[in-house]
Amino acid sequence: MPKHLVFVGGGHAHRTALAGLRDTVRAGHRVTVIGPSPYHYYSGMGPGLLSGIYRPAEARFHVKMMAQDGGATFIEDRVVLVDPVRRALVLGSGAEVRYDAVSFNTGSEVPSDLLHPSGEDGGLLVNEYLQCIGPPELFGGGDCVSLAGSPLARVGVFAVRQNRPLHRNLSAFLEGRPLQRFDPGGDYLLILNLGDRMGLFRRKGIVRSGRLAFQLKNYLDTRFMRKFQVSGELREPLEE
Repeated sequence: MPKHLVFVGGGHAHRTALAGLRDTVRAGHRVTVIGPSPYHYYSGMGPGLLSGIYRPAEARFHVKMMAQDGGATFIEDRVVLVDPVRRALVLGSGAEVRYDAVSFNTGSEVPSDLLHPSGEDGGLLVNEYLQCIGPPELFGGGDCVSLAGSPLARVGVFAVRQNRPLHRNLSAFLEGRPLQRFDPGGDYLLILNLGDRMGLFRRKGIVRSGRLAFQLKNYLDTRFMRKFQVSGELREPLEE
């Protein structure tokens, strides 16, 4: 039976699912993507963007075009209320969007009365399937969720690791198949952009700073961006 899947936000945890929209639509489902802007900027490249290392098109995804290319509807708005009883999202414009399943990837600051139940850090409380502990139609990933029993640091690596499991479980939920457990994995590499093409590297207690750290971060960031910049981002004009 055809279902309506809604994505709220176009962040890292939604990348694989958004890249696979055509498959979801071909399966007979309707998809809507809701976001406050046609673009989603990668915050990890923010310092480089502000210092002129990257141009805007290199540090963002064109969420609107990606959605439309995949056969989905894009709504430029914000969700201000979730009504799980009616399975409805209330938007800032006052419009309502009904759903059969909805996934949130909205960033680190989420009003506690928007996503419920919430964990100690205010994020949507999800189980090992990235599915809400409360209404089962709610899913989420990234910094806006709190993993029950194993809170995760709010760093981008976990959103990236949630990418494929979240996509698989959303598809499974729509089709009535069993969900698969998300494994957060072990230690992770953390590199901060300090500006002036300098970086700070941390892994398993080893901390280093310098240009080599920035070069590694630049390589990893641009590789991830290129993988999902499939909607003409890099062909956008230089002057913006």
